[in-house]
Amino acid sequence: MDGVLKTADELEELVGHWRPVLLGWPENSVSVKESEERWSVREIIGHLVDSAGNNIQRFVRLQCVRELVFPDYTSDNEAWVAIQGYRDEDWSRLVDLWTGLNLHIVHLLRRVQPDTLKHVWNEGPDSPVTLRELIPAYVSHQKMHLEQAAERVAGR
Repeated sequence: MDGVLKTADELEELVGHWRPVLLGWPENSVSVKESEERWSVREIIGHLVDSAGNNIQRFVRLQCVRELVFPDYTSDNEAWVAIQGYRDEDWSRLVDLWTGLNLHIVHLLRRVQPDTLKHVWNEGPDSPVTLRELIPAYVSHQKMHLEQAAERVAGR
């Protein structure tokens, strides 16, 4: 359970660090779409909002059942971003949404029942992931995309 609490602290620090950074980026830098194949920074943050929403479902549902069959959204993430129109979303509202969802996840992680950490999510055949594995993977996914967004703003 200590690992989950440490991950909750890590996520809280991540949000505390990145929220002011994100809000400090100029509007024109978050809207630039380098190509149709690459997301703008605004769309990257929208994708992280989708990740938060999907993972809240996983984190809660995995505490209700020992084995969860729940679809993965990543094969359709392009559609999720397009359908929700993140490219046109108000930047500060989008950052607030990302912040709020992740702070809720911090709260949720601090309440995880230790006996549920072995519960398994199956996105499909032969793809079991325990709640214990899913939690740090979520934070790693957030970090990876935030760093990607920072590189885009810096022009790399």
